[in-house]
Amino acid sequence: MDTKGKIKASDFGFDISILPEELVAYADNISKTRKGQICKEFASPHDHVALFYGLRFQEQLSNTEIARLLNKGHSRINHVMEIYGWEFSFDYNKNKKLYEEECSRLERLRQEGFEQIKSLDVSQYPQLLEILNDPAKVKMVKKIVKSGTCGPTFTDHEDLITQLYFFYVIREMPRKHLFRMFGWYNTAQGWLKALGLRRNPIDGARVKKDNRVQDYAASFMEGNMTRLESQRKNGNVLSSKNENYFRNFVANEIYNHFNKNVYDIGVCCKSVMFNAKEIDVPVLIFNVNTERLHRFAAEYNGPHHTEDGDSEKIRYIEQRGWIYIPVKDEQAYSEKETSLRQRSRSFCKDLAARVRELESR
Repeated sequence: MDTKGKIKASDFGFDISILPEELVAYADNISKTRKGQICKEFASPHDHVALFYGLRFQEQLSNTEIARLLNKGHSRINHVMEIYGWEFSFDYNKNKKLYEEECSRLERLRQEGFEQIKSLDVSQYPQLLEILNDPAKVKMVKKIVKSGTCGPTFTDHEDLITQLYFFYVIREMPRKHLFRMFGWYNTAQGWLKALGLRRNPIDGARVKKDNRVQDYAASFMEGNMTRLESQRKNGNVLSSKNENYFRNFVANEIYNHFNKNVYDIGVCCKSVMFNAKEIDVPVLIFNVNTERLHRFAAEYNGPHHTEDGDSEKIRYIEQRGWIYIPVKDEQAYSEKETSLRQRSRSFCKDLAARVRELESR
């Protein structure tokens, strides 16, 4: 196969060897059709899996960040993550567990639906009757069943149409869940459209919200991060804009590392004064169950900062019950946005670990 000019994982600093064995096996056994689609742009299915694995779980980039890095549409990156089942967490093992739980839930819904379909009175659903009696639509679905594209679950065209209608219209299952339940991807969108089962935008948004398909809090935070990165690029003083980026990134990111039902968190986006000493990023973490408050004072220091003269400030802060955390803006990542994100996200992870340690005492 000619791979000249095609995307390789190594182009972005990732090696195929980073993949867990189960993902190597997955890439080995990708269907011929899917492989053909991938290899239009990528050197191999293994490069495709390794690149997105690296960006998602090693770099821990959001879909928006990946889309910007690869110069691809946001919806396209969302679709890739949905196919791989990687939209649940930035931690691979946690994501795997959540994905398996989601698949189990959908399988239960599927089995419950099968039982309900057995007693379904088709005459009560005029749109379903119309589809079943439309020669053009029946011909199309017969072709789908015969080709095996829909999988082995369906006995005939009537069975496929009825199940599609039941889950998508009667049970108002989100398209994303429907496709995952049956193992369908791109082609199934065309089936719904051809059968006249497309939702209007208002109903689509309502179904997503009712089924918690879209994480509106995450979408809001991604919007904040997009604006934040734009402000950083357009700033004047590097050390100052890096500090602002760090402060605002932490404010947007930190809740991803804590149980939202247990902790209230405040990140001050303006410096405060401690006995005429300025602290860059004060973080307050409150456990609502134990009513325990953790206070962290993060000091963002430039690459040329020395700790001379900091001892008095550190001593005063710690006497007041705060935990002092220095964050060094290393030259190696100071001017690289991706590395700055990594450093900021790492700070949030470290902070969560510190809180767990403190509460275990």
